[in-house]
Amino acid sequence: MRILTGLLLGCASFVALSSTPASAATCFGNCGETNINGGQTGSVGVPPLQGDNVYYWVSTNGGSTGGGTLPGQESGSTNGSRLVSDSFYAAAGQKVSYYFNYITSDGAGYADYSWSQLRDVNDSSNVTNLFTARTKPSGTIVPGLDLPDVEATLSPATVLIKPGTTFAPLGDSSGACWSAGCGNTGWIYSEYTIQTSGTYELVFGVSNWDDTAFDSALAFDGLLIGGIVIGDGSSPTNPLAPTDLQPDGSFVFSFEVTQPEQPVFIDPYVAVGYEYEVIDGSLAFSQAWFGDVGDPDGYQIWGWDGADYYFLTDITAETWYAFASPVTKFKLLGIDSDLGLDPEDPNAFVSGFIYNGTGKVDVSMKPITEWVEGGGGGVVPEPATWAMMILGFGAVGLAARRRRSHSVTA
Repeated sequence: MRILTGLLLGCASFVALSSTPASAATCFGNCGETNINGGQTGSVGVPPLQGDNVYYWVSTNGGSTGGGTLPGQESGSTNGSRLVSDSFYAAAGQKVSYYFNYITSDGAGYADYSWSQLRDVNDSSNVTNLFTARTKPSGTIVPGLDLPDVEATLSPATVLIKPGTTFAPLGDSSGACWSAGCGNTGWIYSEYTIQTSGTYELVFGVSNWDDTAFDSALAFDGLLIGGIVIGDGSSPTNPLAPTDLQPDGSFVFSFEVTQPEQPVFIDPYVAVGYEYEVIDGSLAFSQAWFGDVGDPDGYQIWGWDGADYYFLTDITAETWYAFASPVTKFKLLGIDSDLGLDPEDPNAFVSGFIYNGTGKVDVSMKPITEWVEGGGGGVVPEPATWAMMILGFGAVGLAARRRRSHSVTA
């Protein structure tokens, strides 16, 4: 599964990562991805959730000074790396979960460490420690000795280091071992329940301690928000997720188009239609694509003339429609209300777009809802109710991840 978008192998210093149409995540030091099918997993092995056969890592090998330092651990930390995800919206009650594996060639006397935090983008005091791991000669290394308390649930809760330090991102330290304590944790599961609805980012870090010899790395994979896989916008099965929820019920997607004429797919939860609008940036929609939710009649696309909507065309699911000229606003109607799509239902309505250029863009996707009386469809809430239900039920477990730049870029 994708957690961030198109990580580059061996990126150095401060780099905004992107190799897919939507970028997100920022790397400080050396970050990258490993293809499971490429046979480079070494001692780290294959993660429990294989998804798209790629997992991600940060390494002290090639890291920068202070690049992987956990706040509060400046004394003793030397070089390292950290990766900051793009911001994403998550509702109270939703669970953030993923797997990680800490691998270290260092041992006794040199307490390298790795860590992960969930940070509230709008409240710097709201920081949650999702895990820590630290090299030591014997005993459990997760949570890490003398590191902040972990607020997430880890499974297993305590971990003994096991043999094996072969991992390509360690560079010359791959396969090496300095005294007792070198090895890897195996894949550990971390899960945390969001306490307050808001916009968050994830940070993954690894740091050398006391010297810069014998490197360590952190591998991670399988990020879910509310049980939903976070995508990178590269396909209908890996769509970008909203970065925010507006008071009027609009979903906001912020990203940067990095490859011209390439589709970017976005995904909130379904209603009976949607209004799409570029609310920031100089780009416009040139083509549009909409997922299949089981409506045999297809959909309708309506254009915007600056004052009102007008009918453009009928469109079937999973086909591309090219606008006569690029547009910054339009709406989709025709999602059958008899489907009674529930905001709690993880089945999503995916939309894909091709833009008329490259650059940063914020896209609003506002649900169009209607009240259905009697009969088979049930009730689809009106916009204000929709927003409250999402916040109350935690229906929007979303992150962009798989976009790679913490400044919302695609």
